[in-house]
Amino acid sequence: MQQLMNAQIGQLVLEVNGMNMFIRGPGVAVQRTYRIDEAYSDHLQMMVFDSYGVGFRAFGDFAGNALFINGNEAPWVGRATLVRIP
Repeated sequence: MQQLMNAQIGQLVLEVNGMNMFIRGPGVAVQRTYRIDEAYSDHLQMMVFDSYGVGFRAFGDFAGNALFINGNEAPWVGRATLVRIP
């Protein structure tokens, strides 16, 4: 699993279209729906739903061209940094 995660660094692409997100990278291709529950200043709180409709909450903070996301609910506990590519 660690090798798969390492292969994604700098390669994973997330595309947002409406309430859907498409995630593609080496060995990964998934589609998820999401909902923004709260947004203020540079902060957001959202729910992301897996293919079974089970949601997990995540929090994000914008800084420049980056979005830092924190997931605090098992099994999706961790941090991600998304960088906007011009």
